[in-house]
Amino acid sequence: MKYRLIPLLVLALSVLILSTLPNSVQPITILQKDITYNPEVEKVYQKALQDYQLGRYDMVIWELEELIKVFPQNHRITSILYLIGRSRYKLHKNDAASKTLHLLQKQYPKSQLWDDAEYLLAAIEYRRGLYSKVLDKLLYLVKHSDDSRLKQKATILAYQLLQAKYSASDLETVTFKYKDSTYKPILLLAKAAQFWKAGKTEQAKRLVNQFKLQYKQSILIQEADSLARRLQQAPAGVVKIGIILPFSGYFAEEANAIYQGIQLALEETAGKLPVQIKLEVRDSRGRVVEAIRNIQQLCADPKVIAVIGELESEPTAAIGVVADQGCQTNKPTSGYGLAPTDNNGSLVVLAPVATETGIASLGNNIFQLVPDVRLRGEKIAQFAMLKQGLKSFAILAPADDYGWEITDSFAATVDRLGGQIVAESWYYESAVNVKPQFRHIREIGFEKMIRDSVSVAEPSLSISQIDSIVSVIKQQKLERLLSESKGKLADSTAYPITSIDGMFLPIYSEDIKYVAPQFALFNIQAQILGGEFWNDKDVLDDNRSYVDGAIFASGYFLNDTDPAFRTFRDHFRKRFGRTPGKLEVFGYDTFMFLNAALQQRAFSRQSILQTLLDIKTFKGLHGTFHFGEKSRVNSNVNILQYANGVIRKLQ
Repeated sequence: MKYRLIPLLVLALSVLILSTLPNSVQPITILQKDITYNPEVEKVYQKALQDYQLGRYDMVIWELEELIKVFPQNHRITSILYLIGRSRYKLHKNDAASKTLHLLQKQYPKSQLWDDAEYLLAAIEYRRGLYSKVLDKLLYLVKHSDDSRLKQKATILAYQLLQAKYSASDLETVTFKYKDSTYKPILLLAKAAQFWKAGKTEQAKRLVNQFKLQYKQSILIQEADSLARRLQQAPAGVVKIGIILPFSGYFAEEANAIYQGIQLALEETAGKLPVQIKLEVRDSRGRVVEAIRNIQQLCADPKVIAVIGELESEPTAAIGVVADQGCQTNKPTSGYGLAPTDNNGSLVVLAPVATETGIASLGNNIFQLVPDVRLRGEKIAQFAMLKQGLKSFAILAPADDYGWEITDSFAATVDRLGGQIVAESWYYESAVNVKPQFRHIREIGFEKMIRDSVSVAEPSLSISQIDSIVSVIKQQKLERLLSESKGKLADSTAYPITSIDGMFLPIYSEDIKYVAPQFALFNIQAQILGGEFWNDKDVLDDNRSYVDGAIFASGYFLNDTDPAFRTFRDHFRKRFGRTPGKLEVFGYDTFMFLNAALQQRAFSRQSILQTLLDIKTFKGLHGTFHFGEKSRVNSNVNILQYANGVIRKLQ
């Protein structure tokens, strides 16, 4: 069975590691024997300690490195090296910190700070994701350290590391490697935890009881008691979550990405509820009819209380309608806390990525967890006008459902806020050549420049008079340009068009490489505005000279410095052997949103629907979900900008 991670365990590991590296100076006030006490060294060292406690780590490094230059051998040398290493660790200069700590260990192997340096090196290896090295160092301290504080911390961390980062097979390898009796309590309890995570409750209980009999004085006795309590609260029933995704067909890769995110979330939350959560997985094959068959099967199983799916909008809408109107069953239910009638009726449907406007309105049970197209068009228009001060806009969009819907929303919002859509163009199937569309937009912009100038110069003129003047001026200017260019280009693109404030390009990622250079060619000096498909850094980097400064709306923004995301990424890499992408995050966040309701003991179809309706804000990895009072559509749209090779959040 695939192993599950204990919730918050990796966070606990990080906290415990950091807790043994406090700002307290106690571990680093050790005098070097056989070296004369130097008051000047002591003064600088104490000053460095104060700076360390104030978080001035760069200052600490500079002060102590200068001190070593003047007094290379002094009574504080090992404490100085250790403090430099700790300061570099705090600054995330892992390589430099490691080099300093290894120098301390090599030059002063009998120092009382040798073990502290080893523990800090373990923390550095943890940051690097080299967990076998972390375990080696921790277990070395467990056996050899004379520092009871470090021995205790190392023992607990080694046990928790084996749970968070090692599968059952990995643990067997570790057990074979570390045969010394010193390690047996750690490995025994870790094996019990592995049984618990795999759902083998009775085997886990036997090992915990064995541990408590054999190792009553162990440092891990409290961990054993905690595990025993969890085992006493083992699930008394089963609740099922349906998964409908196109695992075969055109979107198979995307379906598996979302599913792996769901799997990881399930594994991380395992054992936290008084029921066992199981996934009922169905393959829609990318077909609406098959998706309907899938949801009918899940409706018939009273233990299924919610469904996650589908990928595309059409099958999502289909399963949502069936789940709302067709899920009626008279089969009795069984399991923890479920009455026979609790699971008759609608199934909750969570749509992880479907964006078509109106899906959630097809039933009272459907939740769209990413903003729909209408919201995206509305939000980018609001930002452009209210935050950027733009008033006039041109639009070039694909002539399909997505292009029409987001353009309608954008244009309606501009109209409502008193702005102006001066030009609207479309392209069909391919964006390889959109020069005719941009030429049309440029002509309109050129005419608007003349019209605006005449209106300002002669405000008393009527519209018809302005039209006549514009026609004359336009003809004269075109004749002059024609003469200057010798007939090659009547409307010279060297002349910038400045009458259009914003150019809305809700195009697909694969079209950016064609549209962006053509837009630049026609010299329309407008702020580029885009939709969801602009949120592709690789594509933007490839076209950086054309799209730098572009602003776009997206339902997805990931802060890769966020500790929660880094923990997720590390878990995912360990579990699946690769780095997660956008869809994996969507899958993970979808299950975690559902889990927020499960944590409130919502184990029936009716109770989980009501509990989810009560959740108005939920913090996911890719952003915060916001639901209005009567809305089941996540309204959180991120306004992003690509500038200088970086995508940053503006709103």
